[in-house]
Amino acid sequence: MPRTKLRSLRLTAFFFLLLGLVGLSQPARAATSTVPSYFAMSADRTSAHPGESVTVTMTFTNTRTTDVQFVFQSFQQTYETMLAVSAGLTYSWTGCTDDQGNACTPGVTPGFTALIHPGESRTATLTYRIGADSNCGGPIKLGFYSYVYYEWAGGAGTEDGLSHTGDTFVNCTT
Repeated sequence: MPRTKLRSLRLTAFFFLLLGLVGLSQPARAATSTVPSYFAMSADRTSAHPGESVTVTMTFTNTRTTDVQFVFQSFQQTYETMLAVSAGLTYSWTGCTDDQGNACTPGVTPGFTALIHPGESRTATLTYRIGADSNCGGPIKLGFYSYVYYEWAGGAGTEDGLSHTGDTFVNCTT
């Protein structure tokens, strides 16, 4: 190999080594949470057996100083739950209640109606039953997440975020 080409190769290697060392010397940064402070979602159980019910509670709170005029929410099963359903997990929605008397369809977006005044909350409770013949054990789990978007101050302010119920593991009866 010619001497100039070898020298260029060494300089390039030195440059990338230096770049790598500078990158490694940066302080570690903590991951920031994406869970919004205005929306809480949880399941009442961390484990259940086939045939048992689990309740999911979702609460939207207006943390602004003006009325919230519009709330959009989507509600889906997690990717892991989708895989578990493909592997024989079964569940069905059995109930849905909304503290404001609004239409609430199990497994679908609840109807949080506006106006939601500062400090007020809206809560929806959804219940599902794990199929008695459902696959169970091991890593089989049910989990849901929700995307929430809302507007305040006549639409001048907007915010959105994701929330997760946490997982409910489906254990086999022993």
